[in-house]
Amino acid sequence: MGAQAFWREAEQARAPLEVKVCPCCHRPLPRSQEVDGIAFGVAARHFDVTEAGLRGPGRTERITRARALVVWALRSLGNQLSYPAIGRLLGERHHSTIINLHQKAISLRLRDPVFAAQCREVVDLLTAQEASDDHF
Repeated sequence: MGAQAFWREAEQARAPLEVKVCPCCHRPLPRSQEVDGIAFGVAARHFDVTEAGLRGPGRTERITRARALVVWALRSLGNQLSYPAIGRLLGERHHSTIINLHQKAISLRLRDPVFAAQCREVVDLLTAQEASDDHF
């Protein structure tokens, strides 16, 4: 099994992200185009870093985990940006760095309940925003 197949399978092995439905029409809520703002906000709050810190040169574990959360959200939710596009958003990082961060995020979702809850928060905030914007 190739590396890409392993990571795709590992991400799918995790309990799937449930798409919330609108309480009035019971349709799935659409995914937002504002994933990056929500992901940056959750990462900044939980890991106590600024957006500039996420885009900067720092490589501490705290900053790396925060970046991994942002990469996971940008790659897995919304428009599913390409690795080079995410790299540009995160301070002109090389796409291979972004691939490694995405793999780290998938691994953390599988083995770290706190990180998995932070990912869930991004999804919850995203669907809550869409419910207020699109349905009510």
